[in-house]
Amino acid sequence: MEPVLAARQLTKVYRVYKNPSHRIKEILLRRPFHEPFVALDHVSLEVMPGTAIGVIGENGAGKSTLLSILAGVLRPTGGEVKSTGRIASILDLGGGFHGEFTGRQNIQMSAAMRGMTRKEIEQSLDRIVDFSELHHFIDKPIKTYSSGMHIRLAFSVAINVNPDILVIDEVLAVGDSYFQHKCLDNLRTFLNSGRAIVFCSHSMYSVVQFCKNAIWLKEGRVRSEGPAQDVVAAYENYTRQKELRKKATPFEAKNVEKAEAVEESPPHAWIESCSINGFDREPLVCRFSEPFTASAVFRTSKPEWKYHAGIVIDRNDHLNCYASSTLTDGLPPLEGRSLFQADFLVPSLPFLRGNYFLKFFLLDETGLHVLDQKTVAFSVVSDGHPWGVCFVPHEWRVT
Repeated sequence: MEPVLAARQLTKVYRVYKNPSHRIKEILLRRPFHEPFVALDHVSLEVMPGTAIGVIGENGAGKSTLLSILAGVLRPTGGEVKSTGRIASILDLGGGFHGEFTGRQNIQMSAAMRGMTRKEIEQSLDRIVDFSELHHFIDKPIKTYSSGMHIRLAFSVAINVNPDILVIDEVLAVGDSYFQHKCLDNLRTFLNSGRAIVFCSHSMYSVVQFCKNAIWLKEGRVRSEGPAQDVVAAYENYTRQKELRKKATPFEAKNVEKAEAVEESPPHAWIESCSINGFDREPLVCRFSEPFTASAVFRTSKPEWKYHAGIVIDRNDHLNCYASSTLTDGLPPLEGRSLFQADFLVPSLPFLRGNYFLKFFLLDETGLHVLDQKTVAFSVVSDGHPWGVCFVPHEWRVT
């Protein structure tokens, strides 16, 4: 099966001038007065018939530039785009519309720009108006339309000009929930008919639910590509870690260094080692729903004292997922020996895909004083259930 849309090594370089006069200087003096800005750097993708590909990334990553090139609005500096059919696009709010023209006139103009004949436009006009449900406003200037009405009209034109490929930027979020639902139903019908969609969105839920594959752009380059679930999971992990780095201020880092430099008296009880499923070397990878065992070896120079073991599991964005201890579970304290091993056994790991921290604690008899702690990082992989933190056993009953 051949792709209906293929981009090969797309590159887009913009010329950035500090002053408008530098453009003239560059022409007259024949020397550069600009700084090159690489918006896209050798990006490639393929879209197969009947599939949707998601494009995700931070603001400024090059998503809109990529979609504009795919739609034919921009020319790439390098690389090429090949398609086997008509491309329709919705790239920005009110793009391609003239504010002084009526909705009907803008439909005719937009359809003509997409290559439709006068006869085809006349045959499609009523269908486009019906889909947009803007009958009472269709003969009024489009400058009087709200943002939601702009989207209704733009989507109605794009979906009803019989395209083979639809390129959609982050615009459907502007419409009301009723029209969003109507659009998504229409897009599913569009895919089922064997046509293709390139879909850019900041809604990771929409990308996973709607797209088979996805690409993650970062600073104009493809950071990750493949099944939508895997690419979205990698992107969300990156954004969480970026948020954590922002929260770590220089003041906090300095205090941490100062605390580490303070000499402390040797502890009378400590955690000697800890592991997950028998492994203590990172990275540790666990699988959803499989048995999970976390183990720690405690040592003490005062075996006559009483101790408790505790455990905390946090996601890597510091969301607390679970906590427990031998004290809260009503178990007797550890005493009478200088060496203990505590195992925390989970028959079926309930956590969904993501990155986590497991923290072991050695507590005193009251459970209030932390004598020592160790942290182990681990990742969870799962084939399904992409959303949330943990799996909740359930069933559906519909009456």
